[in-house]
Amino acid sequence: MRTLLKIDSKDGVSITFLRPFSDEEYEALTGPMRIESFHRTNVQMRDIVRTNGQELEDFILDIKNNRESYKQKDHQLLIEANRLLLNFLSSFTTFIDHCKRQYSIHLDVLKEEFEQRDRKYFDQYFEYRFFKQMRNIISHIAFPLSKTRLDKEGFHIIMVKKELLKFDWKRVVSRDIETFEEEIDVLPMIQNLCEQVKWLSFDIMYDYKEKIIEAFEAYQKVATEVQGEFGFSEAGSFEELRRLEKPRIQPFSISQIHKAIQDLNEHPRIKIRITHQSE
Repeated sequence: MRTLLKIDSKDGVSITFLRPFSDEEYEALTGPMRIESFHRTNVQMRDIVRTNGQELEDFILDIKNNRESYKQKDHQLLIEANRLLLNFLSSFTTFIDHCKRQYSIHLDVLKEEFEQRDRKYFDQYFEYRFFKQMRNIISHIAFPLSKTRLDKEGFHIIMVKKELLKFDWKRVVSRDIETFEEEIDVLPMIQNLCEQVKWLSFDIMYDYKEKIIEAFEAYQKVATEVQGEFGFSEAGSFEELRRLEKPRIQPFSISQIHKAIQDLNEHPRIKIRITHQSE
């Protein structure tokens, strides 16, 4: 059993002990908040993919635009470019795996729908299926960035079609590669995959948006009763609190749910208005 507290921090900190708060009430409040861990995984992993993609893109562009600085360094450049590519692809496939795990925990009823969406992206977008398969190829067979070229436009790190076709791709990806020029520029693919990951992340947000709203409403119900910020204590009064060996007051924060709502509102089809109890 906990005690519900009102916490007023306008002029210093004032705490008022209000009433007992049952375990059932506490679970009704905190249970919906667990969806925030799904949201955090979604956004953080998406951002890691995009950061790693940007690092690879910046590296390749720097080489292209500063060719004089990189002459005679072909081997080192290919090693670094493939290292950055591996980071990019590892974060991409980890993003997918982590989201599948979060569906199992929080939205198991929609897990199969997410797996169908993953397959739809694979079927619809070349970069999605190309890089998803390339992750396995880098891990078990070879590195795909295998050649440098110097021309009037700069210094390029490229993939070679005949080398790629030696790898064990799914048939649909092999057919894609067969349509390429002999020398393949990876830069546009990086940008396109980052955009696809962004929209997949948005699709995932749409699946749990009602859970985020439910979490905020659970908080708002208690905040309306308290008429302000609140928290909890194991003690029922100041006197009991002072007698505890380790007296502790637990403020209840909604900041992570607020942040999740702000993130969701970036989605073009989601608009959640937060109405605070004091309005």
